[in-house]
Amino acid sequence: MICLARLLRNSQSLFVARASFHTSSTAFQLETTNKPLTVLIQPSSTEDFERFVRASGPRAFVSGFEDPYLNLALESYIFKHMPVVDSKSSPLSSSPSSFPSTSSSPSVDDIIGFDIDGTYDLDTPKTHNRLLLYVNKACIVIGRNQNPWRECNLPLVKSLGVPLLRRRSGGGAVVHDSGNVNFSVMTPREEFTRDKHAQMIVKAVNKLPPEVQKRIQGQQDILEDDADELLGGNSQMDIPMDGIATPFDGAGGLGSDIPTEGLAVPVPGPQIKLAVNTRYDIIQDITEDPSFPQDTQPPKISGSAYKIERNRAYHHGTMLLNARLDILKALLHRDEARLGKVVGRGVESVKSPVANLGMDKDVFISTVIDAFAAKYCDVSLLEPSPSSTTVSIDNVTTKDEFVNPLTVGIDDYEELGRESLPVPESVVLNGDPLPVMLVRPEHLPREIYDAARESMGWEWQFGQTPEFTHRLEFPGGWPLSVVLPPASLSGNNDLAITFSVNRGRLLDFKVEPEECSIAEEEFQFLRRMIELEEEKRAAGDKSAGVKYVGKEVAGYVPNDELARWISESIDGTLLM
Repeated sequence: MICLARLLRNSQSLFVARASFHTSSTAFQLETTNKPLTVLIQPSSTEDFERFVRASGPRAFVSGFEDPYLNLALESYIFKHMPVVDSKSSPLSSSPSSFPSTSSSPSVDDIIGFDIDGTYDLDTPKTHNRLLLYVNKACIVIGRNQNPWRECNLPLVKSLGVPLLRRRSGGGAVVHDSGNVNFSVMTPREEFTRDKHAQMIVKAVNKLPPEVQKRIQGQQDILEDDADELLGGNSQMDIPMDGIATPFDGAGGLGSDIPTEGLAVPVPGPQIKLAVNTRYDIIQDITEDPSFPQDTQPPKISGSAYKIERNRAYHHGTMLLNARLDILKALLHRDEARLGKVVGRGVESVKSPVANLGMDKDVFISTVIDAFAAKYCDVSLLEPSPSSTTVSIDNVTTKDEFVNPLTVGIDDYEELGRESLPVPESVVLNGDPLPVMLVRPEHLPREIYDAARESMGWEWQFGQTPEFTHRLEFPGGWPLSVVLPPASLSGNNDLAITFSVNRGRLLDFKVEPEECSIAEEEFQFLRRMIELEEEKRAAGDKSAGVKYVGKEVAGYVPNDELARWISESIDGTLLM
């Protein structure tokens, strides 16, 4: 399938979204009465993006990049800067209210909700909820208070070069790849409940049939390339194209009911039904599936994690659509006999069976956007009279020639002016549509890049780990390369080392059996280095300390066989 980043590589040339839905025999269409509509916003600058984040009313974002560090930083930025309205007080940030009532025509900024200079105050409390959807390259993401040495197979992670990230929210460890979609819904704290948005997604997905039609619109040459990919590299069909069509065209998608041409191809809808469990995770609904024995634990499709602050909160999760579950399990499974036992503070992931939804990710993204719009936008799709060519946005109306604003850039749209607001004859809007922004890396402010860079650092990824112990047992006793004194041969020659670690620094260790004098000799340099680094920390050097990194710890062990065993057991990093 075509990855989201590729679909968004030229947002004025190629768009993929849901069209009409079909079962094998009859057409299936989502609700068309009082149907929420969405407006695609294409920023032309960092300022456009920043103003959109801070604007009033509900907003949705679709990330056009797969860098996991940038996507997590993008989520934090939107969460930090979104306006919040407390029903018991005035807005926490000055934002416009819908479209202003003025005698003159509003600007394009008014139309798309960018104007946040405080000219218009909110008359009544209004939701400013945010939805973010993104796809990451392969990576592991652990919760804010988790232990990476316990949660994943670090030697395998290192050998495969899979990035490890620590997010700002709680919850357990997850594996991201191009076969899943991450969602994040942000609300004022007083509106927050742990199940609301999980239920929103489940209800929307459960309405879809197992097969849907996905429509591709764009330039002829791009369409033919992507048709080949979608159809297994054997596309001989002619693709009707009449210019650049509305993004996310089709029933229920962006630009719904605006007639366009494009290529419609069958893609998978949800292959299973969903439910929400008592932990507020999204799971497979097996209540009416006879193939599952009674008392079977339902497979998890998406976990749930939360971040709750004084006046705002978010719920996010990772929907397994077509993920590599074999790789997921391998990355998150630790063989304690080989890698040692980790015990300590921090949140442990709840082990659960997992399954894929089997749904096309573009259809999933469009479905979630529609569900969010239906929940938070006061907009309805009305049937106009045959002669009507009027769009009504609050009390602002215009009767001008139809020009599609979603196929031109913001600057071009501003040149068209308010008098060219497009009005298709078949559509009348009542209320405000949901603005959806396709986010590109060139429009991100420096704050996001700085946060991404910080999240890549060892101090955040590993140095935030709560205190723990890591016990290693050398298989078969002391290695043959260690010459044991005769007095030790008649006793217990099993070798075990227990490392004590806090905030990613090695505090102490214990070698067993303690009565074996050779133990202290083999580890005397490591002992001395811990003491020296602790003296530096006591003197105020917060960066001092022996980092609990395999090659660093093993570097102070002179016996090569012992050093290699320690290094491989801790994280698989290799001695130079």
